Amino acid sequence: MDITVPYVFTTPARTITFNQSGTDRFNSFGPDEYYLSEDTDGLDGPPLRVPTDNRPQTDGGLVHSRLKGPRPVTMVGVLLTRSTRMSNSTATMTRRNEMQADLQGAIDSIMDADGTLVWTPHGLTQHSLTVRAHTPELKIVGVEWPVFTFGLIAANPNYV
Repeated sequence: MDITVPYVFTTPARTITFNQSGTDRFNSFGPDEYYLSEDTDGLDGPPLRVPTDNRPQTDGGLVHSRLKGPRPVTMVGVLLTRSTRMSNSTATMTRRNEMQADLQGAIDSIMDADGTLVWTPHGLTQHSLTVRAHTPELKIVGVEWPVFTFGLIAANPNYV
């Protein structure tokens, strides 16, 4: 996962851009940002379905053709509120709450509708997945560096 590449998450409710600055400015002051971490999982490739059956009345088994399964994606990152200087100020907490509400609204809007996740890794062509909410709960842990986690699922495991 390239943490300096912007990822655009478009849903019926809103569009959220992760790593918007396109640079690794984790500790800098500047615009607020949804920052994806290297712990984000599932963007490198889909899981394989490996169907097998036991051979009847003998040792061994039958290994059938492998197919790609639906692609689960776990988004992990940090809500960076860099526009305010004090981590425990009312302005910072208000901004974090707004960012959290926007992200939850985006996730909620793809419970029964499609969204897209688009990014262009350095040196490669654009990647795009059509996604829906997989785990609708947005988990946020921490105060100083609020870490978010939520799940998406792509029925078509291939990039378009």
